[in-house]
Amino acid sequence: MNTTLVPPYRILLCVTGTSPAIVTEMLYALITQNPPFIPDEIHVVTTLVGKKEVMGKLLDSNNGAFHRLLQEYLPETAIRFDEETIHIIKQDGEELEDITNDSENKAAANSCYKVMRDLKNAKPNTHIHASVAGGRKSMSFYMGHAFSLLAEPQDILSHVLVTKPFEWVSDFYYPPKKPIELKYQGSMVNTKDADIKLAELSVLKLGSIFNKDLPKKAQEDFDFAVKLAQATFSPPLMKVVFNREKKKGHLEVCGEIIKLSPSQFIIFAIHAIARKNNISFIFGELQSDFMGFLGEQFAIDYDPKNIITPRNRINEKLREQVGLVVQNYFTIDIKEKGHTQKETQLKAPAECLVLEGLDHWWERLKPNLHLT
Repeated sequence: MNTTLVPPYRILLCVTGTSPAIVTEMLYALITQNPPFIPDEIHVVTTLVGKKEVMGKLLDSNNGAFHRLLQEYLPETAIRFDEETIHIIKQDGEELEDITNDSENKAAANSCYKVMRDLKNAKPNTHIHASVAGGRKSMSFYMGHAFSLLAEPQDILSHVLVTKPFEWVSDFYYPPKKPIELKYQGSMVNTKDADIKLAELSVLKLGSIFNKDLPKKAQEDFDFAVKLAQATFSPPLMKVVFNREKKKGHLEVCGEIIKLSPSQFIIFAIHAIARKNNISFIFGELQSDFMGFLGEQFAIDYDPKNIITPRNRINEKLREQVGLVVQNYFTIDIKEKGHTQKETQLKAPAECLVLEGLDHWWERLKPNLHLT
């Protein structure tokens, strides 16, 4: 079968604050390195104040530093960088002037994460070079963290290094081909002495694993995405909760409540009780107990032929809300000694299960569970 290779689509992604020169410094370093990385687009995550700086100092149609750089170094190349590729950090729909408190930091985290995720998913074979050199330190941290969650092997995270004193010279944006002198602290410095290099950062790139089957909430909520990423590799606590008075049961994992039907909850709870007490059993041998539980606990009848269906649906509901975390709780096929049939058992580590309101279930089940 013939396959068509999609050429890489390259994006430079930066966070900026009141010093937009980081963008042109990054671009200069990328296009002059060997081999060069010439982006198709440049995207910036910033505040309203930062946008004003970018528009006035980099994108001004008369003397913007971005346009000057292109004319000098890439006169035949079109790189998309305009007002639409500037992403303002928002909190509750309102664009932020600055990042000054915890809630605004959270908004910055969500913005970095969402912008990068949208860029990664917009076009096939997207290569992102992300920078942590600009903006407030928290913005740089969140950009790096978002990168780790979403990046694939071809993506790069870096910091730009500018020789002193040019990182503090207000009118310096990149070394022009024809050196010029600039004022700095009452004296003059010559751009021929300026050097810009990139320091590539080593970072875990989890995108090929984590960015699949991602629950809707985790696509925009950075905190929740981080929680799921951690839980994917290290099983979190799961509460199996039964409210006897209300005759309702649910699961709680990663702060999410997973509502189950009575039959789904009973199946999961019985497996959880057995796992918590280090017992293996053949569920089919509990048909009568299963029916009895539905009658006693939920006052409903159930067709024993439909046991497999709710078991599958349990895993579907977990995946819908907590994504790959389901792999820590997924029921797995095993073959019991002395039985030819395969049976499913809960995979969750016993220490990760917290049972609430199920003590009387254990007393009811214990005489009928087959110890192995």
